Amino acid sequence: MPTTFSVKHIPKAIRYWRKYSGVSQVELAKRLEVSRQAIYLWETHQGYPDIERLEEVAGVLGIPLEFLLKEPPGRD
Repeated sequence: MPTTFSVKHIPKAIRYWRKYSGVSQVELAKRLEVSRQAIYLWETHQGYPDIERLEEVAGVLGIPLEFLLKEPPGRD
């Protein structure tokens, strides 16, 4: 089955890869220079980062951008 890329995966993927990387919401927020509430909103389907910010999230978490656009592995 081919990999499906979709913005609908972003919230779950941010949360999964943030936890996988051992980064707290507060730490991620500080490194991205956004509020912790912004991270919370992104992870709960209440808002989305713009594409440039999404690239920064991937960089901070040390993952390729496409990891944030597909269903994360397993459960978080």
